Amino acid sequence: MSIKEELINLASSRKDLDNQVSLINSVLMGLYEQKESLDQKIREFGKRNSALAKKLCDAEKIKLQDLLEQIAQKEKELERVLNAIEKNVKAIEKREESPTLYFQEQIPRMVSEFLKSVKAHEEEFGSNLKKVFAIKDVTKARRINEEEFIVPTGDIGIYDIANNVMITQTEDFYFTESLYTIGIKFSCVLEVINSPWYQEYRKKFVSYFSKELQKAYPFSDTFKLTIKSPKITLELV
Repeated sequence: MSIKEELINLASSRKDLDNQVSLINSVLMGLYEQKESLDQKIREFGKRNSALAKKLCDAEKIKLQDLLEQIAQKEKELERVLNAIEKNVKAIEKREESPTLYFQEQIPRMVSEFLKSVKAHEEEFGSNLKKVFAIKDVTKARRINEEEFIVPTGDIGIYDIANNVMITQTEDFYFTESLYTIGIKFSCVLEVINSPWYQEYRKKFVSYFSKELQKAYPFSDTFKLTIKSPKITLELV
């Protein structure tokens, strides 16, 4: 199960937990009202001196004791559900606050797919002496005020420049932070500006991917690997 699927399940669980809280609170409100009514009756019976009043008072006290037990059970149930919500919130925050878990999920697969591609095209790459790839944003077109802009989706891939094809890319991007704005940067025309969060995210991705690729790289006897963002170069040795 991907982290994105986990988050969907956590969100669904949170909805169920919130519904349970509403239901328990509704039941508790009814029980508290019953308790208030019983307390009032017990006070009224206590003001009277007849044997019947004492008998009725004792009966109401028994009812109250039973009611208090019901209230205690419901309050414990509410506490359990609230603790579950707190755990749910922390689980979501852990996945959303840092991209490290996402990198751990995505990058080993990407490295593996990239190395398989190198192995499959070893002679082709060697015949050209040098092969260059790019660490590239996966983008999409977005129309804003009748103008079309190419904006990042959050996914990042390894792009074969010569063949104009993405070798591998991240999947199930789930972060909700803003990735870009449309504004004026260096020219007098509107353009896409990556958000500070996304700029930092890309730096972390490149760093993590580079380390994992260098660690797993098995072709040192054939190709010299050079990673200088945004390019990955393989040069025949």
